Amino acid sequence: MTPNLSNLQYDIPAAAGWFSSIAGVLAGFALLSILIPLDHEAKKESESRSVEAVIAFTCAFFSLLILAFSYAVLSGRIGDGPVQGVATYEQLLNGSALGLSTLLLLFGLHAILLSYGSNRIVFRPARGLITRVTRTLGPIIILSFQFSSSLDVEAYRARTLGQNYASASWLGLPVGILINLVIILSAIFILIVLSLLHKSLPQRPGIQCLVGELVLFYTVFVAVFCSLILPLLPERVLVMAGLEHGLVAITAFAVIAVAIAGMMDRGSPEDLPATS
Repeated sequence: MTPNLSNLQYDIPAAAGWFSSIAGVLAGFALLSILIPLDHEAKKESESRSVEAVIAFTCAFFSLLILAFSYAVLSGRIGDGPVQGVATYEQLLNGSALGLSTLLLLFGLHAILLSYGSNRIVFRPARGLITRVTRTLGPIIILSFQFSSSLDVEAYRARTLGQNYASASWLGLPVGILINLVIILSAIFILIVLSLLHKSLPQRPGIQCLVGELVLFYTVFVAVFCSLILPLLPERVLVMAGLEHGLVAITAFAVIAVAIAGMMDRGSPEDLPATS
Protein backbone atom coordinates (compact mmCIF):
# COMPACT_ATOMS: atom_id res chain seq x y z
CA MET A 1 0.00 0.00 0.00
CA THR A 2 1.49 3.36 -1.05
CA PRO A 3 1.79 5.81 1.89
CA ASN A 4 -0.10 9.09 1.67
CA LEU A 5 2.70 11.67 1.77
CA SER A 6 0.25 14.52 2.29
CA ASN A 7 -0.32 13.13 5.79
CA LEU A 8 3.31 13.72 6.75
CA GLN A 9 3.18 16.85 8.89
CA TYR A 10 6.26 18.34 10.54
CA ASP A 11 6.50 21.83 12.03
CA ILE A 12 9.87 22.86 10.60
CA PRO A 13 9.90 26.48 11.94
CA ALA A 14 9.15 25.31 15.48
CA ALA A 15 11.86 22.63 15.37
CA ALA A 16 14.33 25.11 13.84
CA GLY A 17 14.08 27.30 16.94
CA TRP A 18 15.21 24.40 19.11
CA PHE A 19 17.99 23.50 16.69
CA SER A 20 19.18 27.11 16.80
CA SER A 21 19.45 26.87 20.58
CA ILE A 22 21.29 23.55 20.39
CA ALA A 23 23.77 24.92 17.85
CA GLY A 24 24.36 27.97 20.05
CA VAL A 25 25.05 25.82 23.12
CA LEU A 26 27.46 23.61 21.16
CA ALA A 27 29.20 26.71 19.82
CA GLY A 28 29.75 27.77 23.44
CA PHE A 29 31.32 24.40 24.24
CA ALA A 30 33.57 24.73 21.19
CA LEU A 31 34.69 28.22 22.29
CA LEU A 32 35.57 26.97 25.77
CA SER A 33 37.45 24.01 24.27
CA ILE A 34 39.62 26.37 22.23
CA LEU A 35 40.94 27.81 25.50
CA ILE A 36 41.98 24.45 27.01
CA PRO A 37 45.58 24.55 25.70
CA LEU A 38 46.11 27.93 27.39
CA ASP A 39 45.98 26.30 30.84
CA HIS A 40 47.51 22.92 29.97
CA GLU A 41 51.05 22.39 28.78
CA ALA A 42 51.20 19.62 26.22
CA LYS A 43 54.11 17.23 25.98
CA LYS A 44 56.64 18.08 23.28
CA GLU A 45 55.66 15.11 21.14
CA SER A 46 51.98 16.03 21.42
CA GLU A 47 52.18 19.66 20.35
CA SER A 48 51.00 18.88 16.81
CA ARG A 49 47.92 17.16 18.23
CA SER A 50 47.16 20.25 20.32
CA VAL A 51 47.35 22.41 17.20
CA GLU A 52 44.97 20.06 15.38
CA ALA A 53 42.53 20.12 18.30
CA VAL A 54 42.50 23.93 18.44
CA ILE A 55 41.88 24.20 14.69
CA ALA A 56 39.10 21.60 14.87
CA PHE A 57 37.40 23.39 17.78
CA THR A 58 37.81 26.80 16.09
CA CYS A 59 36.24 25.58 12.85
CA ALA A 60 33.46 23.90 14.83
CA PHE A 61 32.80 27.14 16.73
CA PHE A 62 32.38 29.24 13.59
CA SER A 63 30.37 26.51 11.86
CA LEU A 64 27.98 26.12 14.79
CA LEU A 65 27.66 29.88 15.20
CA ILE A 66 26.65 30.19 11.54
CA LEU A 67 24.13 27.37 11.99
CA ALA A 68 22.63 29.04 15.07
CA PHE A 69 21.79 32.08 12.93
CA SER A 70 20.72 29.92 9.96
CA TYR A 71 18.26 27.95 12.07
CA ALA A 72 16.98 31.20 13.60
CA VAL A 73 16.19 32.45 10.09
CA LEU A 74 14.57 29.11 9.26
CA SER A 75 12.34 29.38 12.33
CA GLY A 76 10.76 32.45 10.77
CA ARG A 77 9.86 30.84 7.43
CA ILE A 78 6.13 30.45 7.99
CA GLY A 79 3.81 30.00 5.05
CA ASP A 80 2.74 27.68 2.25
CA GLY A 81 3.84 27.26 -1.33
CA PRO A 82 7.43 28.24 -2.18
CA VAL A 83 8.14 29.35 1.39
CA GLN A 84 7.38 25.84 2.61
CA GLY A 85 9.57 24.38 -0.12
CA VAL A 86 12.49 26.61 0.83
CA ALA A 87 12.07 25.59 4.48
CA THR A 88 12.16 21.86 3.69
CA TYR A 89 15.37 22.19 1.71
CA GLU A 90 16.95 24.40 4.36
CA GLN A 91 16.15 21.77 6.97
CA LEU A 92 17.79 19.10 4.82
CA LEU A 93 21.00 21.06 4.25
CA ASN A 94 21.30 22.59 7.72
CA GLY A 95 20.82 19.16 9.26
CA SER A 96 23.83 17.72 7.46
CA ALA A 97 25.99 20.73 8.39
CA LEU A 98 24.92 20.50 12.05
CA GLY A 99 25.73 16.79 12.16
CA LEU A 100 29.18 17.28 10.62
CA SER A 101 29.94 20.19 12.96
CA THR A 102 29.04 18.03 15.94
CA LEU A 103 31.38 15.30 14.67
CA LEU A 104 34.06 17.97 14.40
CA LEU A 105 33.79 18.56 18.14
CA LEU A 106 34.55 14.87 18.64
CA PHE A 107 37.57 15.16 16.35
CA GLY A 108 38.93 17.90 18.57
CA LEU A 109 38.15 15.98 21.75
CA HIS A 110 40.00 12.95 20.42
CA ALA A 111 43.10 15.06 19.76
CA ILE A 112 42.92 16.69 23.20
CA LEU A 113 42.79 13.30 24.93
CA LEU A 114 45.97 12.33 23.11
CA SER A 115 47.82 15.45 24.17
CA TYR A 116 47.65 15.95 27.92
CA GLY A 117 48.28 14.18 31.18
CA SER A 118 50.52 11.40 32.41
CA ASN A 119 47.41 9.25 32.87
CA ARG A 120 46.10 9.73 29.35
CA ILE A 121 46.34 5.97 28.78
CA VAL A 122 43.30 5.71 31.09
CA PHE A 123 41.27 7.44 28.36
CA ARG A 124 42.23 4.93 25.69
CA PRO A 125 38.78 3.21 25.75
CA ALA A 126 37.13 6.63 25.43
CA ARG A 127 39.34 7.45 22.46
CA GLY A 128 38.34 4.16 20.88
CA LEU A 129 34.66 5.02 21.33
CA ILE A 130 35.19 8.50 19.88
CA THR A 131 36.95 6.99 16.87
CA ARG A 132 34.09 4.57 16.21
CA VAL A 133 31.55 7.39 16.51
CA THR A 134 33.40 9.73 14.14
CA ARG A 135 34.08 7.15 11.45
CA THR A 136 30.94 4.96 11.53
CA LEU A 137 28.18 5.43 14.11
CA GLY A 138 27.89 9.22 13.91
CA PRO A 139 27.86 9.37 10.10
CA ILE A 140 25.22 6.63 9.96
CA ILE A 141 22.99 8.60 12.34
CA ILE A 142 23.46 11.76 10.25
CA LEU A 143 22.53 9.88 7.08
CA SER A 144 19.45 8.44 8.77
CA PHE A 145 18.29 11.91 9.77
CA GLN A 146 18.92 13.08 6.22
CA PHE A 147 16.56 10.45 4.87
CA SER A 148 13.95 11.58 7.39
CA SER A 149 14.36 15.17 6.19
CA SER A 150 14.03 14.06 2.57
CA LEU A 151 10.59 12.68 3.41
CA ASP A 152 9.47 16.23 4.22
CA VAL A 153 10.72 17.34 0.81
CA GLU A 154 8.79 14.51 -0.84
CA ALA A 155 5.67 15.44 1.13
CA TYR A 156 6.00 19.06 -0.02
CA ARG A 157 6.36 17.94 -3.65
CA ALA A 158 3.35 15.63 -3.34
CA ARG A 159 1.14 18.39 -1.87
CA THR A 160 2.27 20.93 -4.46
CA LEU A 161 2.07 18.75 -7.56
CA GLY A 162 -1.15 17.01 -6.56
CA GLN A 163 -2.30 14.79 -9.42
CA ASN A 164 0.91 15.55 -11.32
CA TYR A 165 3.04 13.95 -8.61
CA ALA A 166 4.60 10.74 -9.92
CA SER A 167 2.43 7.93 -8.57
CA ALA A 168 4.72 5.13 -9.75
CA SER A 169 5.78 2.94 -6.87
CA TRP A 170 7.78 -0.15 -6.04
CA LEU A 171 7.42 -2.22 -2.89
CA GLY A 172 4.63 0.13 -1.90
CA LEU A 173 6.87 3.22 -1.89
CA PRO A 174 6.94 6.14 -4.34
CA VAL A 175 9.93 6.19 -6.67
CA GLY A 176 11.18 9.45 -5.18
CA ILE A 177 11.42 7.97 -1.70
CA LEU A 178 13.07 4.83 -3.07
CA ILE A 179 15.76 6.86 -4.85
CA ASN A 180 16.60 8.73 -1.64
CA LEU A 181 16.58 5.45 0.26
CA VAL A 182 19.00 3.89 -2.23
CA ILE A 183 21.33 6.90 -1.93
CA ILE A 184 21.33 6.77 1.87
CA LEU A 185 21.65 2.98 2.11
CA SER A 186 24.47 3.00 -0.44
CA ALA A 187 26.30 5.62 1.63
CA ILE A 188 25.80 3.56 4.80
CA PHE A 189 27.07 0.44 3.01
CA ILE A 190 30.18 2.32 1.87
CA LEU A 191 30.77 3.54 5.43
CA ILE A 192 30.52 0.03 6.86
CA VAL A 193 32.90 -1.42 4.25
CA LEU A 194 35.42 1.38 4.76
CA SER A 195 35.15 0.97 8.52
CA LEU A 196 36.04 -2.72 8.22
CA LEU A 197 38.98 -1.87 5.96
CA HIS A 198 40.08 1.32 7.71
CA LYS A 199 43.50 -0.07 8.70
CA SER A 200 44.43 -0.29 5.03
CA LEU A 201 43.88 3.45 4.58
CA PRO A 202 46.99 5.63 4.83
CA GLN A 203 47.50 7.66 7.98
CA ARG A 204 47.59 11.39 7.18
CA PRO A 205 49.27 13.93 9.51
CA GLY A 206 47.22 17.08 9.93
CA ILE A 207 43.97 15.45 8.85
CA GLN A 208 42.17 17.17 11.73
CA CYS A 209 42.99 20.57 10.24
CA LEU A 210 41.77 19.52 6.81
CA VAL A 211 38.51 18.12 8.19
CA GLY A 212 37.85 21.29 10.18
CA GLU A 213 38.37 23.52 7.18
CA LEU A 214 36.21 21.32 4.92
CA VAL A 215 33.32 21.24 7.40
CA LEU A 216 33.48 25.01 7.86
CA PHE A 217 33.57 25.49 4.08
CA TYR A 218 30.57 23.18 3.70
CA THR A 219 28.61 25.11 6.34
CA VAL A 220 29.41 28.43 4.64
CA PHE A 221 28.31 26.95 1.31
CA VAL A 222 25.02 25.80 2.87
CA ALA A 223 24.41 29.20 4.48
CA VAL A 224 25.13 31.09 1.25
CA PHE A 225 23.06 28.70 -0.87
CA CYS A 226 20.08 28.86 1.51
CA SER A 227 20.28 32.67 1.81
CA LEU A 228 21.07 33.83 -1.72
CA ILE A 229 19.96 31.11 -4.11
CA LEU A 230 17.30 28.88 -2.58
CA PRO A 231 14.73 31.63 -1.75
CA LEU A 232 14.93 32.93 -5.33
CA LEU A 233 14.19 29.61 -7.01
CA PRO A 234 10.72 29.42 -8.58
CA GLU A 235 8.33 26.79 -7.35
CA ARG A 236 8.67 24.78 -10.56
CA VAL A 237 12.35 24.27 -9.67
CA LEU A 238 11.70 23.51 -5.99
CA VAL A 239 9.40 20.63 -6.94
CA MET A 240 11.90 19.08 -9.34
CA ALA A 241 12.98 15.59 -8.35
CA GLY A 242 16.50 16.24 -9.64
CA LEU A 243 17.08 19.06 -7.15
CA GLU A 244 15.95 16.92 -4.24
CA HIS A 245 17.98 13.83 -5.13
CA GLY A 246 21.01 15.91 -6.06
CA LEU A 247 21.09 17.64 -2.66
CA VAL A 248 20.57 14.34 -0.84
CA ALA A 249 23.53 12.90 -2.77
CA ILE A 250 25.70 15.95 -1.96
CA THR A 251 24.98 15.67 1.77
CA ALA A 252 25.70 11.93 1.69
CA PHE A 253 29.02 12.55 -0.07
CA ALA A 254 29.99 15.16 2.54
CA VAL A 255 29.27 12.74 5.38
CA ILE A 256 31.33 9.98 3.74
CA ALA A 257 34.26 12.39 3.19
CA VAL A 258 34.36 13.36 6.87
CA ALA A 259 34.07 9.70 7.93
CA ILE A 260 37.03 8.75 5.70
CA ALA A 261 39.06 11.53 7.28
CA GLY A 262 38.25 10.05 10.69
CA MET A 263 39.58 6.70 9.52
CA MET A 264 42.80 8.33 8.33
CA ASP A 265 43.47 10.04 11.64
CA ARG A 266 47.04 9.06 12.48
CA GLY A 267 46.23 9.13 16.19
CA SER A 268 43.71 6.28 16.11
CA PRO A 269 43.80 4.22 19.33
CA GLU A 270 44.70 1.06 17.43
CA ASP A 271 47.97 2.63 16.29
CA LEU A 272 49.07 3.92 19.71
CA PRO A 273 51.55 2.13 21.94
CA ALA A 274 50.20 0.26 24.92
CA THR A 275 51.82 2.71 27.32
CA SER A 276 52.20 6.45 27.29
